[in-house]
Amino acid sequence: MTTRISPSLSGKEDVEKETGIIPCFRCGVCCTGRQVHLDLVEARRLCDGLGLNWYVFLSNYVDPKWSNYNSFLLRQQDGACILLKNTDVPHRKVCIAHMFKPSACREWSPSLHRRECQQGLAKDWGLMVDTEGKLCGSDEKIRLFKIYLESLNTAGCSETYVETEGIKRYDSERFENRREESI
Repeated sequence: MTTRISPSLSGKEDVEKETGIIPCFRCGVCCTGRQVHLDLVEARRLCDGLGLNWYVFLSNYVDPKWSNYNSFLLRQQDGACILLKNTDVPHRKVCIAHMFKPSACREWSPSLHRRECQQGLAKDWGLMVDTEGKLCGSDEKIRLFKIYLESLNTAGCSETYVETEGIKRYDSERFENRREESI
């Protein structure tokens, strides 16, 4: 049995059985502890999306220990994907390549039944998921989590991410990037 959480704060039933899907709440756990595999086409698309020179992309974003000319592994930084960045908003991380992320990332979907999502809920919100797929925790924590989900739903992809050594912005219209020669 799976569960769906709606970001709605209405009095309606906010947990729908049978789907397991939950909106991504941007905890970053799924981007931690593993490396994303890219084929050559995806690597080129990612490089272009970031606005980088191919050789700069290879030297700064690709794991040099992976020795294959037609496929690549993204580097990790502090145990997480190099594209994952912290924001000023508590509990929220952002992928700087969200609008053109690799297929492995696009195909991954959050769920209350995924270990990574459960870890993020516990770590960031102090919430658990029971065997029936229902959120467990104090009413106040669940309420705050739902408010947070609603804020994500409202913000969509129009958030702006600013990095100290370069400015990276993404929104639903375009992705702008001041080219940077190093991370």
